Order: sequence, then C-alpha cells, then structure tokens
Amino acid sequence: MIKGRTGKSVRQTGKRKPAAKKQANRRTKPSPERLRSHSTAKKLSAMERAERQKKQRWQQIRKALLLLAVFFGLSAALLGIKVLFFRAEPEAPAPLPVQEPAAVPDQPAAEPVPQLPETPEPEPPAPALPSGEPDPQPAQPAAGMPDDPQQPETTAENAGIPPGSGTLCFVFDDAGHNLFHLEPFLRLPFPCTIAVLPALPHSAECAENIRAAGKEAILHQPMQALNPQMDPGPGAILPDMQAEDIRMLVAANLDAVGPVSGMNNHEGSRITADRAAMDAVFDVLEARGLYFLDSRTNAETAVPEAAAGRRIPVFSRSVFLDNSQEEAEILQAVRKGAQIAAQNGYAVLIGHVWSEHLAEILTGVYPALVRAGYTVSELADLRVRTQEEDGR
Repeated sequence: MIKGRTGKSVRQTGKRKPAAKKQANRRTKPSPERLRSHSTAKKLSAMERAERQKKQRWQQIRKALLLLAVFFGLSAALLGIKVLFFRAEPEAPAPLPVQEPAAVPDQPAAEPVPQLPETPEPEPPAPALPSGEPDPQPAQPAAGMPDDPQQPETTAENAGIPPGSGTLCFVFDDAGHNLFHLEPFLRLPFPCTIAVLPALPHSAECAENIRAAGKEAILHQPMQALNPQMDPGPGAILPDMQAEDIRMLVAANLDAVGPVSGMNNHEGSRITADRAAMDAVFDVLEARGLYFLDSRTNAETAVPEAAAGRRIPVFSRSVFLDNSQEEAEILQAVRKGAQIAAQNGYAVLIGHVWSEHLAEILTGVYPALVRAGYTVSELADLRVRTQEEDGR
C-alpha cells in the first residue's frame, strides 16, 4: 500500500506480487546445491556400505585361509611325528656301501700304441684284468690241487712264503672317496703307504686320518690314460696342458692333501710316457724334496729319463696285489713280491683301499712274512735307506 496525492492508500499494481511468489518458490523448492549435496551423501553412503561389505568378505576369506593353513600345518606335523617314531630306521651303515666311481684300467689294445706288457691299474667294479691284457703273475693251480709241492698253501696263516730277506713296501691307492674303505688299512699291524686322490669330498680328511694313524700319506696324482674316453677324475694332468699349468696343478694338489712325502700316478699311461709332462711334474717334486713312485701302467714310461740328473728318488711298482679279489690270487701276488724282494733287496706291492678283503688277508699273512725273514717298510723309510746306500 502507498499513499496517493489525496492521502488515501492505494494498492500497488502487479510488480511486487511476482517477487513474493519467487520467495515462496525459494522456500518450497530445494536449491541445486542442496540437491547435489543430498545426492553426494547418498552416493557416499552407498560406497561406504559397499566398502564395508568388501571388507567383510575379505575378513571371511582371510579367516578361511587361516583355518586352511592351520589344518595343513597340523597335518604335516602329525605326519612328521608318525614318520619319526614309527618308520624302520637302520642306524648302522650297510656293510658294503656303493663304491665311488674309480679308475678304469687302461686298454692299450684299443689304442694305436702297441700292446704293452705292463699291467694296468685295476678298477673297483671289475678288478680282474681286462680282455687282451697280459697278466704279470704266473698262473697258479686251483686251490687244493697244487702242482708245486713247495707252494700248495692258499690261506694267509700258511701262505707258503719262501724264506729270504728283503723289504716289502705295501702301497694302497685310491683313498679319498670315503672313510669307510680307508678304515681297515689304518688298522694294519705293519707300516704302509696310502695314496690319496685330490679334489674329492674326503681327500683332506683321509690324509689327516692316515697321518694320525702313523701311516705314510702320499699324493695319488690323476693323469690321463691312453684311452681318451677314460676320465682320470678331478685334479688330473691332461695332454693339452702347458708345462706351467701342470706345475701349478701339481703344487695345488700337494698342498690340498699335504704334508706328504711323495707322489705316485693314478692311471696315467699317456702322461707318464710324455717326457715334457713328466719334466714339469718333476720340477715341483725336486723343488719340494719329494719322491715319485711309478705305477708302471705303461711299459714306455718316460719317468726314468725325466728323473735322470735330478735329485728325485724314483721307485717302480713290482706287483699289483688285487688284480683278482680271490684270496689265493692275492697271496700269490704277495709271494711274487717276496721273491722280487729277495732278489733285488726290496719290492713295491700296490693294492687299493676299495678291495674288500685285502686288509684282512695282509693282516693274516704278515706273521708269515716276518717268520720267513722279510721286513715291511714305508716308502719314505726305504728312500732313506737307499739314499744311504747310494752315499756309501
């Protein structure tokens, strides 16, 4: 209402009424901002519910996984207890464990080199001489049917050792594969020499046990054979090696099993016939004051030629003891060694620690050797004696 000129109130014409309606509309209709906030709240509420449901599902999955883990853990524990307390468990080692891979005898007949009259080193799986190899020991009649009345015996207690004088040096090769095979030879009632292969799991331990038992330890140096298919084992001298490489290898092997008083060859029918290779070997031995035992796996050995003019004592094998595992054949080899000792003053008899009954047979025959007039010595003692004799 406004006042006119006459002082009376008059109604204002239709301009303010729409403004009033707009205010009423603002009071009854929500603003866009409010609508948006309300929609956002609904969405957030839905998302929170979905998140809670997701968390609940993961909690259920974790609980199920935890229950499965507990179940399988208990099952494994029960199974372990059952195996521990109810299985048959043999504690003692088998009397004849599986023998480690060892040397295979040289087979010069298959090589272009002429057949050699020397006996190759026997191998554990088949100690008998291979086909085509000559036996350095004369054939003997069967046990119980002797042709020679002077040597009818086939037992260690009555071995038919011929009377005489001389020194027998027993050398046992191939130590280092395990301690089981070595143990009987550490209990032998006489001095002996045991050759240890290098770079094997028990090489160093075997060498220590040998010295602790009062026996002589030497290095059993692997060398390539004439047959290129034969693997001489780790730490071996191979044909394509340079002289300096050979010297470094031999020095490292000596350090690994040392201290030792000498060295002999494992296989090596090719390397021992190689003058240049043996010169490199003897460079190391001469510098360290060690001796060399030639196993004579090759009749064309270059060892005497390489040792000439050097201050290196050199010995050669007289017989192999265990070409056969038969007791009668082993005793025959001992008799042959005694005959060589009686003629030459000494004999070197080589056997192997993997021979099943060799230590037992030699323990039995030892009193017969002493009664017959022979002495038994290590190679180191024989070296001293021969050097003294040469000095005179």
